[in-house]
Amino acid sequence: MNKSKYKCIINCMNALTVKNLSFGYNEEIILDDVSFAIKEGTYVSLLGHNGSGKSTLAKLFIGLLPANSGQIFVSDLELNKDNVTKIRNNATIVFQNPDNQFIGVTVEDDIAFSLENRNVPRKEMRALIIESARKVGMESFLTKEPAYLSGGQKQRVAIADALVINPQILILDEATSMLDPKGKKEILDLIREMKKENPSLTVISITHDVEEAYLSDEVIILDKGKIAAQGKPDDIFTDKELVSKYELAVPFIISLKDKLISLGMDVSKEDTLESLGEKICQLK
Repeated sequence: MNKSKYKCIINCMNALTVKNLSFGYNEEIILDDVSFAIKEGTYVSLLGHNGSGKSTLAKLFIGLLPANSGQIFVSDLELNKDNVTKIRNNATIVFQNPDNQFIGVTVEDDIAFSLENRNVPRKEMRALIIESARKVGMESFLTKEPAYLSGGQKQRVAIADALVINPQILILDEATSMLDPKGKKEILDLIREMKKENPSLTVISITHDVEEAYLSDEVIILDKGKIAAQGKPDDIFTDKELVSKYELAVPFIISLKDKLISLGMDVSKEDTLESLGEKICQLK
């Protein structure tokens, strides 16, 4: 393949391309020759047990850690010291604990911080802040202090901080793991709404929650610093050999389908919880 054709494949199809990426400290290998690609506009979950290298990979994506070897491309830009600032304008990350990300005294101040760092003219900032807060349902909280917000509200503000720069890629590093079920549902619903509003936005969710991963377009399984599998959630979680080998939990809907099939019910891959509920009611 010639160089120009290879560049087109990266730029025209993939939001993120990782080639032969390795990282470790001294003798400890955390990521070992990792290669994969994520298509533009998809919602991808990176799933793996603690210590598998998920969060390390997220930090490598935007240059918070230097790779030992390999390459990372964000669209057609290779991540290096010359391009890291441009890449951080196109790819941004939301971490597990929003309290560690707050800078401003109020929600508005906090969202403004990203714009100030990028020298956005002050006369343009107000409209951008309001629009970003609106996207996450926090427009009426702009004058509030972050300390008085709920966990779900804080995480919404952290996402607004990320969205205000209009990134191509939004990385969520265990962004729902500290939330209660209600807060987690709020954030997952928000992600789906953001994707509807901006289909070209690529969302990469670093998680250990299989229920969250099942809602994504694609799942990548990371195990002991290597890519173990990559595919559609249904294909990943119905592969009993794969589930057993990597000790994956099975999403509730997959377990329910297996149970209903064992009872002789006609269940398809396309069935949702709602359609399964209707079928169960018809049996009564």
